Amino acid sequence: MRARALAFVLLALSLGGLAGGARGAEQVFPGRNGLILFTQGGTGSSKLYVVRPDGRGRRALLTRDDTEDPVWSPDGRRIVFSSSRVPPFIRISVVGADGRGLRRLTSGGLDLSPTWSPNGLRIAFARVRPAAAGGLSADLYRVAANGGGLTRLTRTSAIESSPAWSPDGRLIAFVEQRREGPSRIVVIRADGRGARTLTDSPSADTGLEWSPDSRRLAFARLLDRGERTAEIFVIGADGKGLRRLTNNRAVDVEPAWSPDGRSIAFVSRRDGNAELYVMGADGRGQRRVTRSQAAEDSPDWQPVRR
Repeated sequence: MRARALAFVLLALSLGGLAGGARGAEQVFPGRNGLILFTQGGTGSSKLYVVRPDGRGRRALLTRDDTEDPVWSPDGRRIVFSSSRVPPFIRISVVGADGRGLRRLTSGGLDLSPTWSPNGLRIAFARVRPAAAGGLSADLYRVAANGGGLTRLTRTSAIESSPAWSPDGRLIAFVEQRREGPSRIVVIRADGRGARTLTDSPSADTGLEWSPDSRRLAFARLLDRGERTAEIFVIGADGKGLRRLTNNRAVDVEPAWSPDGRSIAFVSRRDGNAELYVMGADGRGQRRVTRSQAAEDSPDWQPVRR
C-alpha cells in the first residue's frame, strides 16, 4: 500500500470504512450537463475516466494510477485532483480536460480533497499533519490555481476534510471529524471566519456537495440498522429542510449535483460493487450508469457554459 493510501485510511474516520476511504467533496457550477468524471480502481491505484450521463461514451482520461478526488473547474476545461506520484507526499495537481498540461500546485505535504473557487482562481484543500496530542489532524488551506499564495483557513485539533466551495463564492462547507463523536458538516466564510455547524447528528455525515444555486447541500449519512449502511440526504444552507433521498439498506455515498440542478449522480454498492448511479434531485428515478468489475468512486459532473 502506498503512503498516500495510508493517509486516506487515516482520514477515513468519517466514512467508517464503508466507501473505501476518505473522499473529497464533489463540486458543480451552473450550466448545461456535460460528462461525469470519476475514478476507477481502489485507493492507491485509481485512474480518471469520463462517461455520458446515459452510460455511453466511457473513456479513460488519465491512466496514471495515483489519482483521487477529481473535480471539474467552473468552466469545465480543467480538472484538479490529489496525487501521490512522488511518495510519501500527496500533492494537488491540475490537468486539462483532454488529459494534457499536467501541473503540480502543492508539494511537501499530505494534501487532499481539492475544491475550486467559483471564479476558477483559487483552490481550497485539506492538509494532514501530526496533532499535538498525538495522531493526525487536518486543516483547510487555500492556494492560487497557478500554485502560489498558500493560505491557511482553519486551525483546530479536529480532522477537517472534504471542503466544498459554494457556487456563489460566499461559503466553504467541510466535514469535521472530532476526537469524540461522529463527523459533522460545518460551514465557514471563504476567508475562514464565521464557522457554524450545519449538521450535528448521532450518525456520521460525509461526502457533501453544494447545489448549483448554493441553496442546498447533498451529503451521505452513515446509518447503523443492524448493518452499516449509508444514504443520501439534502439539507438547506441554513441547516433546515433535511430530506432523505435514498433508502435501500445499501451504501449510497458521494452525491454530485448536475449543473442544471435537476439530477444527482452518486456511488452505490446496492448491486454488490461500487458503481455510478443517477437520480432526480428529489430522489426519484434512480438508475445505474456504469457496469464494471472495478470499484468506481468520486463522480463529478462537468459544467458546460451556456
